Amino acid sequence: MPEEEKTTSAEVMPQSAEEYAAAIKKLKENTVSKAEYEKLQADKTVLVKALAGEGPAPESVQEAAKKPDVKELRKKFLKAGENNLTNAETVQTALDLRAALLAKGEPDPFLPVGAKISPTVDDIRGAEKVAEAMQSWLDASKDENGIVDDELFNAYLKKGIADDSPAITARIKAMQMAAARSKKR
Repeated sequence: MPEEEKTTSAEVMPQSAEEYAAAIKKLKENTVSKAEYEKLQADKTVLVKALAGEGPAPESVQEAAKKPDVKELRKKFLKAGENNLTNAETVQTALDLRAALLAKGEPDPFLPVGAKISPTVDDIRGAEKVAEAMQSWLDASKDENGIVDDELFNAYLKKGIADDSPAITARIKAMQMAAARSKKR
């Protein structure tokens, strides 16, 4: 910060003790301590180097880039109705939760799992297809600023479900029939 020129003209110098006290008060309000200034300068230098790729990012930036918390995502997803999440927010949370679980090596929540059920190759393909479809609906619903238009997303969601409803209905009926057969045994 360059030093400002000091003026000593009689017009600028306070004439009375009250003016002098007011001038000092004004200076204190508009200045920062040398230690605070040096800290800000150091923070600025770190940020500039991080942006230029010459050094590590500050801790605050690193914390923001941490992996998502599975517990928080699960809680947010399971309480979507209570939290008044939109369909788009709920789907985004489901996709984020799935990605976080897969990154930790945990089972895919989009796959059927149970004591007597193991996911098939078709189940795996279907889960991936569902995730890709949901992500494409989110991407297609974003405006130029990257914000999801909820009404547009709902239209894509409704169309996507309607396009696949015969397959969904057939799958549900097959699952119901299999469950009924297992009860008879």
